[in-house]
Amino acid sequence: MHVFGQKFIPVSIDSLCPFGAIESAYILFTEGTMLKRIAWSNFILLFAVLLVALIFKRAFCGMICPLGFLQELSYKLRVKFSRRRYTIPNTVDKILRYVKYLLLAAVIIFTYQSGEMVWRSYDPWIAYHHLFSKDLWDEFSIGLGLLVITLVGSFFYNRVFCKYICPMAAFLALLSPFGLTSIKRNESTCINCKKCNNVCPVNIDVQSNNNVTSVECINCNECVNVCPVKDTLYISGKKSFKISERRVLETVVAIFVLVIGITTFTGDFNWQKPSLAVLTESKGSFNSSLISGKDTLNDIIGITGIPAKIFIDKYNIKEKHFNLPLKEAGQIYGFKTQDIRDLVDKYNE
Repeated sequence: MHVFGQKFIPVSIDSLCPFGAIESAYILFTEGTMLKRIAWSNFILLFAVLLVALIFKRAFCGMICPLGFLQELSYKLRVKFSRRRYTIPNTVDKILRYVKYLLLAAVIIFTYQSGEMVWRSYDPWIAYHHLFSKDLWDEFSIGLGLLVITLVGSFFYNRVFCKYICPMAAFLALLSPFGLTSIKRNESTCINCKKCNNVCPVNIDVQSNNNVTSVECINCNECVNVCPVKDTLYISGKKSFKISERRVLETVVAIFVLVIGITTFTGDFNWQKPSLAVLTESKGSFNSSLISGKDTLNDIIGITGIPAKIFIDKYNIKEKHFNLPLKEAGQIYGFKTQDIRDLVDKYNE
């Protein structure tokens, strides 16, 4: 919908990412405002993620995250040709796993200092949603490079981005020790087949642990699913109650459906991009940063009162194209959405 939406124009992909709430949290609590492109939907999604983390640790990574899904697709494609399991040497692997924590710290520090979403241009998920955009190479070339590295890397080593790069994974790993459940192993019935180790996407030595407490565990429960001996691997809480892997999945999905469903009903979670008029009214004044590639020149002229002649003189735009989304008109006349924002600012000055 983000790429091809015409009649139904969804909100920015930035406002559908829980990590955006982490980036914007400090500014919200200290100044009462949010970063550009961030909305309450970011915080609502983060709330759902935290609810899941409280019970099932990093199950968001293992069951919900769509970038994780893309990595799994890449890995399973390779498995169709070769079942050989490639591994990175343990010493290298241990060092690389700290990179995501350094990235998390760097993103938070530089975001708070600049007041901008510094991770946006590096984010492979954002790049994925701009594959058909004219701005891909100018704004998201690094993110595109990371996307390629992520998918090619995951072709050989499953979940490369999750293990070594993802700042959201680092954030959830820090919360993982507080989760109420974990994967347990019954040593007396274990036949040491190593199927659990072989299927683990993040290379945890499940077979050697009676209680899987590693913060790297993404709680996908693949090891439980593949175990050939009943109740040898199982999911249990701190008070020894057991819960099936199917019930875990159902509960995780239910949490997201309920949180998003309720807030959609109350109007706090927006799916559709509000018009420029609504955005301007809610912000109290017009700000050129509100202009997106799916707005039209007619929208901008109607809100700002800037004469059509200004745009015609600058870019030789025909008035019949004033109702086209800016990203489409820009492909015809050679301008970017940011050029229109700059022109609006210059006119207002």
